[in-house]
Amino acid sequence: MVRLYSINCYGNWNRKKNNYIYPWQFTRLKQTNGQTAQPLLILNLYGMTKKKKGKVIQLPLTPEKYIRTRVRQLPVYECYINEQWKESGMANIIVARKHTNNNLTFGLYLVDLLCLGVKDTYYDFNVTNVDYEDLKNEYFGKQDIVKCDYVLAHNIIYGAVEFADEYGFKPHKDFAVSKYILEEDDENVELMEIEFGEDEKPCVVVTTGNEQKQIIAQLDKTAGKGNYTVVYLDDEDLKDDFEGEVDEDDLNDWTDEDWKEFSDGKRETAYEGLNPHDFFQIILNTLGEGSPVILQSSIANIDLDRSPLFRLVEVYLGEIIKYQPLKLTINGNLPRNLCRELYEMKIIKDDYQEVGVPKIASEKDFMYLHNIRLLCDMAGLTKKRHNRISLTKKGENLMDNSNRTQLFHLLFKTYAMDFSWAYNDLYEDDGTLQSGFGYTLYLVKKFGKTEKEASFYSEKYLKAFPFLIDPFDEGICYKKEDYFRDCYILRTFLRFLEPFGFVEIRREGTNIFKDKDYIKKTKLFDKVFSFSVNSSDDCSRLTS
Repeated sequence: MVRLYSINCYGNWNRKKNNYIYPWQFTRLKQTNGQTAQPLLILNLYGMTKKKKGKVIQLPLTPEKYIRTRVRQLPVYECYINEQWKESGMANIIVARKHTNNNLTFGLYLVDLLCLGVKDTYYDFNVTNVDYEDLKNEYFGKQDIVKCDYVLAHNIIYGAVEFADEYGFKPHKDFAVSKYILEEDDENVELMEIEFGEDEKPCVVVTTGNEQKQIIAQLDKTAGKGNYTVVYLDDEDLKDDFEGEVDEDDLNDWTDEDWKEFSDGKRETAYEGLNPHDFFQIILNTLGEGSPVILQSSIANIDLDRSPLFRLVEVYLGEIIKYQPLKLTINGNLPRNLCRELYEMKIIKDDYQEVGVPKIASEKDFMYLHNIRLLCDMAGLTKKRHNRISLTKKGENLMDNSNRTQLFHLLFKTYAMDFSWAYNDLYEDDGTLQSGFGYTLYLVKKFGKTEKEASFYSEKYLKAFPFLIDPFDEGICYKKEDYFRDCYILRTFLRFLEPFGFVEIRREGTNIFKDKDYIKKTKLFDKVFSFSVNSSDDCSRLTS
């Protein structure tokens, strides 16, 4: 949602006399990466101007400046919190202040009392009561909420921030502004006794997202192994197996008999023979140190040339070097002629273009090129200044032919772990499906030597992560399982593994509206990945 703020201009002035340049210019922020766009108001201020008589006119404050400097002068109007904040360890809080015109400025705070502090926050300025109530209802949704005293809200927020800071976790970046909607955290606010963490130790709730990998690594450094708790949610069987909590040290201490006992149970088929330690490492530490999934440190140039997406990246970066910097269109897109030239190289085919969608008019009509532009920016290879794109020092260094493997590693990790696969489609899944990509790599390694139908992999993936089906709705003709299957195959195989050159896909049908895909791993897959896992059959260490 992009909101344009209504700002009152304080002071006496007359636009008809044109005494100074009208300062406001509004720019809408479009979603240009795989993350949710935030409301943005860009105000181009031309400074202070003088009338003919020399009187200085002070331009009105921006919303952010007003919040930082004046909003604490407004009275607190109300505070709300979700009723189950103690039981869940997660608080949704809203604090609103009232203007003299009866409009409201407010802050929303998503607070993790168990470990991370202020995970997310949002603020809005000078909105009507109607807009405020609409947003409040949207924010809390179906949660049961109660009015709360401001002192409670203050203690929860700042107490969680302080607890998280002990372990190196900082509040959301927008808290730098939204904290001013709160009172200053000093002795004037009554101190309340509130429990943070679990038994005074950090507790991380894991839902197989990529973010948890960095969190656990951080806790290893700051709290030390064994001094925090990891709770795995969403898979009821998993919670039954481990009584709701799994400590990584416990898994490291398992004996061969423990692994054998586990593998004899139902998880042997769900995780295709992986023991718990290797499975969790693949999910939570996919490409990290000690992970069973290993990226080869050196890949021959002849093998790198087999990756279509990588070749297109090199061509794209080469075009930027040619112009250095490359001038964008007035809308901030890559030049149309360049987009068409790169597409005509046929390094990667775009299915929608092939079935007769109108020809390329901008970079967004060539999905892979648009993704590559975002990918290079996220990886720190390119930068945009004054509507021009150029290579960073890092990009220039990695474009040296001797650094091709390092460039490939960086692009793969960025695409797999940072870029949102949900960006290019409308499926209900919020991106969580992507988090277990390491398990898909394991499945391809194990079964990919012979051609198998794509649904073979989607069924095994869903068996390991049954909760992933929850975001999908039933249709008139489609079941949840069908939507999940199509989403998984599209994102994982058609738009990830195939463009990177790791699998070959044989399609039954003549266009993208096909019935079946058949998957087989390529030679490049084995050149890029190796695996070191325990076999549940004999509990010995196997390297492949």
